[in-house]
Amino acid sequence: MKSRSFELGEFGKLCKDGRAALLMTRPEMAKNLDHTMVQITAIESGRVKPSEHYIARVTGMLGLSTKDVRAALQKDNEMRTSTGENVIPFGR
Repeated sequence: MKSRSFELGEFGKLCKDGRAALLMTRPEMAKNLDHTMVQITAIESGRVKPSEHYIARVTGMLGLSTKDVRAALQKDNEMRTSTGENVIPFGR
């Protein structure tokens, strides 16, 4: 199986673009969300399903389109399902 540790999922790509538009780093976003870098990386790589609260906060913080976010999360979910990865959702 191909390692996905450094790849971004579709939601992660949206987050990266949103951060870039705001000149915000991933560590800055993690601090603002009161999450660890490990949690942020797992979510953005598509390995972990984010909570609804997390999705809402990130969407608002980065000014992302709700429609685009939902589509990206669906693609990430399909990828996890097709690769057989066992993912446990978490959130604060």
